[in-house]
Amino acid sequence: MNYKKDLPDDFEWPDDLFDFVNDDMLFYNAGYNLVKPIIDKHGEMGIECLIKNLPNALELTSLQKYQQRIFEKLLPESEK
Repeated sequence: MNYKKDLPDDFEWPDDLFDFVNDDMLFYNAGYNLVKPIIDKHGEMGIECLIKNLPNALELTSLQKYQQRIFEKLLPESEK
C-alpha cells in the first residue's frame, strides 16, 4: 500500500485482469494510481465510496471506467 510510483502518461491499462495478477509491480502501481486521485480529492469519503462500491465484472477489464464511476458517485447532487 505504501509503494508510490506514478505510471507514465502514456501507460496503457492491460485489457486482461490476469496481466495485473501476474505482475506484482504493475498490480501495486495500477492500484495506487487508481485510488490515489480519488483519495486526494475526496479523502475519507473517497475511501468509504471505494470500499462500498467494488468494481463489477465489466469494470475489472477497464479499471478506468471503475475510477470514473466512483468519481461520479462522489459528485455533489447539484452537479449530477
